[in-house]
Amino acid sequence: MPGLLTLLFTLALAGVLAYVYWLGKTSRGIDGILALLVMALFVALPTYRMVAVGWLQEEATRHPEVSASPFWDLEYTAAMIVTAASLGGSIFGGVRLLSGLGRSALHQAIAALWVAGPLAHVILLLITSQVADMGAENKPSLLINIATASALAIGASLYLLCSKRVRALYNNEIPAAEPEAEA
Repeated sequence: MPGLLTLLFTLALAGVLAYVYWLGKTSRGIDGILALLVMALFVALPTYRMVAVGWLQEEATRHPEVSASPFWDLEYTAAMIVTAASLGGSIFGGVRLLSGLGRSALHQAIAALWVAGPLAHVILLLITSQVADMGAENKPSLLINIATASALAIGASLYLLCSKRVRALYNNEIPAAEPEAEA
């Protein structure tokens, strides 16, 4: 049964990605790297955050001393709060890139990218490190994970700020309506 659920989840995720791509392409002309960033904000970052929460649950199940620790509830609650904030920020950033017209939408999406990306990643890594110290076997590599998350956010931010295509798409001018042709 878990294999079937994984297959259904994968198909649903593929459908959501295809719909977001189609919506961005037809309504705003968003494709290429920008479409990948929108999809990352909508799907990849939220999925990655849920994997981190799954890791916490798995470690608490495999190692009873973790869930017996007096700090477990605090750590798990903090992870859930950070995950919820990251999910909201990430989806907000994707929505702003899909629906915003001006440079403010771009700047809000970049802020959401940094909050939902490296900032949430650092906090979750600190939480998972604390949980690993409670008796779990696997301890995440803080330096590699933080450097990776920061490098991805820097690259995405530079693309959004420096790309001529993005600059043209998110200018502050609202396009004028074209006059209707009379037959």
